[in-house]
Amino acid sequence: MASRRWLGIAKPVIAKKVFTPTAVSPGSVWKLRIGPDSYEYTSDKAVVDRLSTFAQKARAVTDGIVAAIGTSQLGGGSESTIGSVTSKLVNGQWAVEITGAEDGSPLDVEMEVSEANEGSVKVSVLQEGRAARNCIQTLKWPKTPSAGSNWYVGYKEDQTGALAYNVSAATLETALEALDGIGVGNVTVSGSYTAGYTIEFIGALAATDVELLYAWSPDAVGVGDVIYEVTEAGGNQETSWLMGTLDGNSETFLQFTYNEDETSHLFTGAAGAAEILSALNSLESLSGKVEVVANDDGTFTIGAAGLEGLTTAELTVSSPDGSGAPAILKTDGGTTAAVQTVRLTFINKPNMIGTGQVRFRWGGVEQPATISTLDVAAVNSALGTIGAPYSCTSVTKNTGGNIIVELTADDEYVEGIVLGNTSGAYGTYAFNIRKTQEARSALNEIQQIALHNDPDGGTFTLSYGAYTTSPLSYLASAASVEAALEMFLIIGNNLSVSGSDGGPWIVEFTGALAGTDVTKLSGNGSGLTIASESSLDESDTQIPTGPNWWTNAGNWSGGAVPGTNDTAIFDQGSIPCVYGIDGIPVVGAVDVYRTYTGQIGLNEYRDTGRPETLPTHLRFSDKGSKITVRIGLGDDGEGPSLVRMNFDTQEVDCKIPFSQAPNAEQAYTIGVAGDIANLLIGNATVAVALNNGLTATVDALRLAPDADAEGAIVEWGSDATVTYAEVIAGTLRAGSVPTALTVASGTATVDGNGTINQLIVRNATCRYLAGGQLGRQGVITGITLDTGRLRLNSTAHGLSGGDRVFVAGFSHLSVPDGYYTIDVIDANAFALVGTAPAIPYGASDPTGVADYYQPSTLRWGLINTVIVGEQGILDFSEASETRIIPAPVVLQSESAQLLDPQVTIQNLRWHGDPSSMDDEFGLSQIYRRENAIAAQRLGASYSKSGVV
Repeated sequence: MASRRWLGIAKPVIAKKVFTPTAVSPGSVWKLRIGPDSYEYTSDKAVVDRLSTFAQKARAVTDGIVAAIGTSQLGGGSESTIGSVTSKLVNGQWAVEITGAEDGSPLDVEMEVSEANEGSVKVSVLQEGRAARNCIQTLKWPKTPSAGSNWYVGYKEDQTGALAYNVSAATLETALEALDGIGVGNVTVSGSYTAGYTIEFIGALAATDVELLYAWSPDAVGVGDVIYEVTEAGGNQETSWLMGTLDGNSETFLQFTYNEDETSHLFTGAAGAAEILSALNSLESLSGKVEVVANDDGTFTIGAAGLEGLTTAELTVSSPDGSGAPAILKTDGGTTAAVQTVRLTFINKPNMIGTGQVRFRWGGVEQPATISTLDVAAVNSALGTIGAPYSCTSVTKNTGGNIIVELTADDEYVEGIVLGNTSGAYGTYAFNIRKTQEARSALNEIQQIALHNDPDGGTFTLSYGAYTTSPLSYLASAASVEAALEMFLIIGNNLSVSGSDGGPWIVEFTGALAGTDVTKLSGNGSGLTIASESSLDESDTQIPTGPNWWTNAGNWSGGAVPGTNDTAIFDQGSIPCVYGIDGIPVVGAVDVYRTYTGQIGLNEYRDTGRPETLPTHLRFSDKGSKITVRIGLGDDGEGPSLVRMNFDTQEVDCKIPFSQAPNAEQAYTIGVAGDIANLLIGNATVAVALNNGLTATVDALRLAPDADAEGAIVEWGSDATVTYAEVIAGTLRAGSVPTALTVASGTATVDGNGTINQLIVRNATCRYLAGGQLGRQGVITGITLDTGRLRLNSTAHGLSGGDRVFVAGFSHLSVPDGYYTIDVIDANAFALVGTAPAIPYGASDPTGVADYYQPSTLRWGLINTVIVGEQGILDFSEASETRIIPAPVVLQSESAQLLDPQVTIQNLRWHGDPSSMDDEFGLSQIYRRENAIAAQRLGASYSKSGVV
């Protein structure tokens, strides 16, 4: 056996690696990972098809990857371990070359290529289906009317007869049905005169934008402002727009905007004239008024006729995700009439009370008109003074009492005449009438099906919920797709499919599915084939090494890496050993002295706070026999700054007498994992299998720091399995439940879920947060007589001959609940020594004993498994769940404490002499926060001081 000392003096060699594309297909995705960062470049189909040579295509890929990286921070080690990433010619081929850092640290990089959406079918929802919605208006008296008042309700040119102030909803509904323009069955009314009436238009008026009702009262007390509206109407206009070419990509989504607030349903870059027309018709103002013509140069001409008004709002096209969209130019516009009509309507049966003034405005100029009486002649006289550009052509009063003023203008409409303000009192009573729900028409669901990456053969399937079509050809026609979907009983003949052979196909749900938000179709393209496939080569053109590599012989005394039976010694200097540490050759032992102040293994996180992607732990190969690892030997020196070791399947005895205190970036100085027979920890901070993906199996763990030191701090993770743990002093944080735990001093916190067979706490505090079974115990499932003894059946009881148990739950037998020594019969049964119960009355033979016990309550518990000794504290105060502890819990001192136990302790006992349990006493106790009852010696007084 030789001793090899770590020197860390090898000269660095910079790493170099190249990735060379050997085939490039359209749409392929090239991904480069550098440490935790990933960069991606997609070979654009249009670009690949345009390039004539493979060298040009390969350069497009390598340049694209480098451009994707840009100025991003590169990574790979605890510091940046990348020198550069370049696109260059290597051996006559374009490649991505990556060079490492000057210290010889390794490259943690990989590159892969995949076909974009190879063998895939993508379904996009262009327009979500929605049901129609009816117009709803509410009508309410502003305040409670006087008894005996009457009122009228009007619609357009007609009004009801006199209605009682408190008319019922049913009577009001009948009155409205009698009005011209409404009709029977086209309205429903609910509510009352105090709460207000809710009026919904149905039947022939369903989903129709119904004009606002009006109401007035000739005799109700109260006055309100006049309600008025202005209608601007012009001649029919014809116009056309020219839209630029689309990109042909079925994944580019576009939509039209008209009048700045109307948006169409989606269409894609692969749309034709029919799909564009469908999107335009989804705009309410253009529906049924447009046509689309595909031009030879790829542009589209959009023509519209019958548009109202002299000016037409702008039509634009945009992409919801912010990508590019074609421009739209207005090419022509005109009208078939040169006269603009403005209609001013005073509603709610207005009558002038006193003198009022109305201000009219056009072109930014206001002109008052004083009206003493609001009737036809007065309004006509006042408006006649307005002059150009308007002339008043008529002033009429309809049958509902509304005054309608019509004005015309020979010039192009500029601003329109509006009612600026009113002063004075108009209207005998201003009812509160408003639309609470605007009507809307139904929209059919429209979905697009597209095959991706230009498949050149094969088949695909479509699914709707649990239904799936038979395989469809990659060149399927729209009729074939429609027929396949109509085979689903849940769909039937309730859809139409359009599109070219091979898609994309546009699916519109109609008939019984019209106006419905239907299930989105899905597709499976695993049967599609793509002719060309991309590929790349990877090669290391220069292998890295340097002063931080375990595997470099120049870093060890004697010029050789430690081998089988050698001892690897770290006893001087501070040069880290952090590379070439994954699966090192077998050694006989590892000794790390306090005089070595360097680092073994990498931090879990880099200096930037991002996770490390290189191996972080010195990982051992398995030599088949136990080895010894000692960390923190000697009496002098600050000790190592960081040690990370994973023993994996190599069994070790590990002793850690000393470590530095952890720095701010790390919680523990020493981190170990793997198969550990014995782990002895002194004045050190140690983590056991705390990292993700690390596991540990520890037979025995002991915290035994020097008496004059602050003590050890040890934590093991949820993936650590510990058989026995002992805390002589220090702090233990257990992320899983050990089989047995003794806390003789210091503190221990137990979390996780599982069974702890034995728990002893003396002169210490144990915070018990774990769920599961506390104390070794079991359920008895059967009872018989066995050669005069009582035989108890308990599956997989795990007891040994001579164990002493407490048995509770006997009933109708001549044996009491209590403590018994046992003999093991087999793995599933044991006998109670010294028991010879009489056969119960009425039992014909010993097997009849089973009829005289209650299996739901019969349990056993191994005694002395939960012991709280002098100055011991067992703390349940942060327990996350209520527990039942049937095993005996023994308090061995008046100073022993149970803090806030939210548990049911079925057998709580006290005995001051821990050397003997013969004089046991105590019965079942429920020990809770609100009912802290101390166990008491039977027949003797007992002070419960110290027991909480």
